[in-house]
Amino acid sequence: MSRSGCWSTAGTSSPEQALAELILAPLGLTNSFFAQHEITARRFAEGHNAEADGSLTVARLWRPSRANNAGGGLASSVTDQLRWARFHLGDGGAALPTDALLAMRRPTVALRASTLGDAIGIGWFLRDIDGVRTIGHGGSGNGQFAELLIVPERDFALVVMSNAGPEGIACNRRSCAGRSSTT
Repeated sequence: MSRSGCWSTAGTSSPEQALAELILAPLGLTNSFFAQHEITARRFAEGHNAEADGSLTVARLWRPSRANNAGGGLASSVTDQLRWARFHLGDGGAALPTDALLAMRRPTVALRASTLGDAIGIGWFLRDIDGVRTIGHGGSGNGQFAELLIVPERDFALVVMSNAGPEGIACNRRSCAGRSSTT
């Protein structure tokens, strides 16, 4: 099905509205938004960037255009990220057939010498740590960084968010990094 077919079938006018109606609402993800006016009307952590002298300033330009939504335009809370993880640790319920949910965790492309993972699944970076498969995905905006790591075999998920660049990505990755028992 094409993207346009997906949201026209849903009776919506945009891919953001289709995602909200078909995924976010049914899964109870009530604190995940695309539109800046929906985000800033709630409590949120504003991004910051370091100046040359080391001081932090509020990140500007924030969310420059709707065109970025497909590749990282969804702002979410830790609570919603953990609900998303719980969905992926389950059987898909009414939202997605179990076999489709599990297919997302299978490697589709191997990654060589990548800090992101060993392979890419459908929407996930895949990594094996001491023989245990992890799935995860990160996101960033100007001065804002998030990482979600799920360990299906252990029924475990971790969300790390930071709002100070440029160290935010490194901080999140260190928090989510697997350490081999041999290192």
